[in-house]
Amino acid sequence: MRIEVLALATLLLGGGITMAADPPIVFQSHPFGQVLDHVRASVELVAGEKGVKAFNKNIQEKLGEKGFEGFDIGRPIFGYVLLAPKPEEITAVVALPISGEKEFLDLCERANHQKPKLAGKEKDVYELPPLDPRYKALLRFSNQYAYIAYGAKPAPALEPKSLIPMQNIYIPTERGLIAGRIYFDRIPLPVKLALPALLEEVKKTILAGLPFGGGDEPLLKAIMPEVEKLVARYVKLAGGADEMAARISVDIPTANLVVEATLNGKPGSELSKIIADRKPTGNKFGGLIATPDTIAGFKCRLPLFEEEIRAATAAGLDFGQKEMTRNGPPDGKPIIEEIFKGLIRTVKTGQFDIVGGLRGPDKNGWYTAVGALAFEDTAALEKELKTFVEKNAPANEQEKFKWDVAKAGKVSIHTWKMKQLIFWDLSTVFGGDDCQLAFAFAPGGVFLVFGPDSVGVMKDALAVKAAESPVLELVANPARVSKLFRKANPNDPSNNWIETVLGKEDKLSSAMSITVEGGKELKVTYRTDLRFFPRLMFMRDIERANRDLEK
Repeated sequence: MRIEVLALATLLLGGGITMAADPPIVFQSHPFGQVLDHVRASVELVAGEKGVKAFNKNIQEKLGEKGFEGFDIGRPIFGYVLLAPKPEEITAVVALPISGEKEFLDLCERANHQKPKLAGKEKDVYELPPLDPRYKALLRFSNQYAYIAYGAKPAPALEPKSLIPMQNIYIPTERGLIAGRIYFDRIPLPVKLALPALLEEVKKTILAGLPFGGGDEPLLKAIMPEVEKLVARYVKLAGGADEMAARISVDIPTANLVVEATLNGKPGSELSKIIADRKPTGNKFGGLIATPDTIAGFKCRLPLFEEEIRAATAAGLDFGQKEMTRNGPPDGKPIIEEIFKGLIRTVKTGQFDIVGGLRGPDKNGWYTAVGALAFEDTAALEKELKTFVEKNAPANEQEKFKWDVAKAGKVSIHTWKMKQLIFWDLSTVFGGDDCQLAFAFAPGGVFLVFGPDSVGVMKDALAVKAAESPVLELVANPARVSKLFRKANPNDPSNNWIETVLGKEDKLSSAMSITVEGGKELKVTYRTDLRFFPRLMFMRDIERANRDLEK
């Protein structure tokens, strides 16, 4: 771990220089010892006791036997960002608590593998190695803290009169292990006036970095006017913003990593009214993955909460429709056009929900897949699909389609006898000779069920009710996921590995979610179970670390 990384991280919280006792962007952490304890607890949830040993060993290898000596881990870290109209003049400052100046300089030497040197003719300002040669990292001690300034011209931020003490920044009641805040009224006027030019520069940078080139690309021409309208409106709404906060914490009892962001508007502002009027997020089909036999699933509502976003998405789909019908096969033109038209209709409602999940095993050991996609006015799509199959599918494929095999109210249920997905024989998991796909075109969505009793399950699926739901959620039952893998590949030696990774708990729980709430403040919360996706992501690293410990 290099000390200057901490300074660089502050740049992520905001954007050169206003020397003020109340900087617009600030951040802090709990005492570093507490943060370290939570990190170790998180590592244990992901990688077990051996993971913690590997973590401690890694710290020792980087910092030596003295470890964090020189760093006072009993006091908090804090910092701030100094803004200026020109991006290259932005400076970030992080203040690290020290137990002694000499000891901290020794820690810097151990961490960076080079001894800090005095900056030019300065007698108490030191240079640290920056991550980017375009910038500088300078250090000065004050009030038992090491102030590290990072930027193209960081020296003014380290003038003694410019250093901001901890009590001006730190909020003792902050619940986040690490937290940052933006105070909008503290942003200097020259910075606000420079914002349009900065946004234009950001736009050019993003467009130049896209794989298909700059702003002359036809798709971008179709969607950018609406995007620019949205940005302009948000810039105007920002005048009514009071404070934005972001925090990271770890809920050890539930094994959840939690990232939360909140935005408060000024009383009586248009922004406050928009936040207060925000309705709870729902999902039309969320109940499809809430059954007792659900193994795993996901549900989401696309972020179409603003008119400009809906208009930009519709414009992109309209462009896609024209390209597909122009370049696609003539026989597929009617159905392609109807798919895009329906997607555009759905986007304009702002309620574009998608759900998919796996259920089982049933009494015979088989599994079922369910799914639904929001689609407004499906009648024309149903008609075009039937026409396309009857006109273009080979005779042996047409025989596999059965139309109007059952009804759920006024909705017809159709089936397609399919068993193969590329190289995977689906019948080995989803019902043997009885496996088939059932599909139905309900007034507000397209439903799919694949399994041994697809028609029966479809009838229940079509009765699902809308309910409040996270914007995005992934759920899983670890024990049943492992059983599914064993069913799909009974002789695969990695089955034991999957069970080791996921565990044996026979309970459906949220593996990851994103929620958005309105009211007094706008709050966006991301949660992830450290025992699931993080464990899957780092399992190979965990295994390698375990092997290294055994050597």
